[in-house]
Amino acid sequence: MKRTYLGSLDPRFFGIKIAFESHQDFDFSTKVYSGQLGTPQLAKMRSLGQISERDLWLATAIEHELRHYHDSLITPHWLSIQALRNQCAMNTQTMLASLADFITLTDSNCVALPLCKWLVFGDRDRQMRAEAWPHAGDAPWRPIPLPIYPLPKMPPSTFWPKVPEELSDDAESFAGLLRLCTMGQDRIAELNAGRATGEWANFRPNHTYELSAIIAQLVAAHITFDDRAAHDLRHSIQRHAMRDYGGPLLFVLSWLVSCKGVGWSNVLHVANILTTWAILGPPDRTEDQKGNARTSQELALSCPAGRLAFALDVVKGQGLHSETPAKLFDFLDKAAGTTDFRSAIAWVDTMVQNKAKWYAEMAEKTSRPDFIVISKHFETYRVQRAKIMDVIRDDPGLYADPVRYMNEIVYFPRPVIRTEFIGKQPIMLYEDDPSLAFSRGVFDWIKRDDGSYIVKAFIGDLPEDIDSKTIYDYENLQVFTDTLLTGKVPSENFSAVKQLFAESNLTVFLA
Repeated sequence: MKRTYLGSLDPRFFGIKIAFESHQDFDFSTKVYSGQLGTPQLAKMRSLGQISERDLWLATAIEHELRHYHDSLITPHWLSIQALRNQCAMNTQTMLASLADFITLTDSNCVALPLCKWLVFGDRDRQMRAEAWPHAGDAPWRPIPLPIYPLPKMPPSTFWPKVPEELSDDAESFAGLLRLCTMGQDRIAELNAGRATGEWANFRPNHTYELSAIIAQLVAAHITFDDRAAHDLRHSIQRHAMRDYGGPLLFVLSWLVSCKGVGWSNVLHVANILTTWAILGPPDRTEDQKGNARTSQELALSCPAGRLAFALDVVKGQGLHSETPAKLFDFLDKAAGTTDFRSAIAWVDTMVQNKAKWYAEMAEKTSRPDFIVISKHFETYRVQRAKIMDVIRDDPGLYADPVRYMNEIVYFPRPVIRTEFIGKQPIMLYEDDPSLAFSRGVFDWIKRDDGSYIVKAFIGDLPEDIDSKTIYDYENLQVFTDTLLTGKVPSENFSAVKQLFAESNLTVFLA
């Protein structure tokens, strides 16, 4: 999960998360976003030194994450990753049916997670680790026999010698599913690494998304406070978040202001147009819609990072052609000589429709809970995406122009916003407290005898067109999948999975 200073866009959760370390932070943010503290009052507080650097982050964090959410709806890069995650989740659920037989027929009593890590260990390494695991009794640990990575397409007898003969058919199926899961994870890693080359080789798709979100945040600071606040926030981002995105931000802005026609007065405007064009590219597929092989140039320009690097090089070499988003989009399309942004949108539209249809058909055909959850979740994504694409097709400048985007944000879909409290001390909220606005979507809370609540997280405002149960069920499915495959989950989620397996008398260890 990628976390910024205060918020995050988690591929497991369809919405945005905002984290607060104290009730004071939460109270200040609530007053800003509810309008209790307007621009004149905030400007006065800032002139009196009552607005801290942290307050600037608090008052603009939602705009940062909201842009991430909207970008995730329009980019095929995010769609590809979600499709791979969905496939891994379905394959993992299919594997569980075989897992019960393996436990029984191999007399196994433990499993090491995550699987993607355990699979790379040879027999000797696995034995050494099992012997080192702590014991509650005298019985030795007997891990579920699993194949050794890399997983070949051969029958399991050649690389899975410990499987009993009566399980050979299940073993082959099990190995195939494991192989698909590892291939899916490898492909996700490739997509996240991107296709940028040359002096941009270290530029990743997430840098493109962060640039887009930071620009939205800086414009929000200007609107909420003033231009000086935006200036201070930019320096704060560069100073405190250099490793994640402050460095790429500074590099891209410095690159652009050295280009003809670009200066500090319009650099954010130009950068936002370029990032929007980069995000609106075609899907990263080796074949086009007709099944023809795509060129290396086309593949490079299917990656958000590769596209942004190309756009920056074009502006550097030819100067700023136009500050009008649609005209600059057309200019970049012509310079690229590959799939133009309108055709790319149509291509992704077709992909989304086909994928939604397939999920729905599989859910109806199998009645499997995981297929049903994924189908409902993807339908929610499809509807939200359709709303934002209707606006962009009609007027791409409304999204590409950062000031217009922020001033006319009402035209774009509204996400679920989850508020999390991450401080060391629990946050106490009372029933008669007006700030206790979580009646429509509470979770992770405990009610105390005195009428107060210890709250870890809640949703206080749920969009009418989004079903919270679908969001929660999908998140739980993805967390479970990540726990089994990659282990990239919070410790409390790993503990919950350990408890689940304990009900089947299976002990879970870290690989």
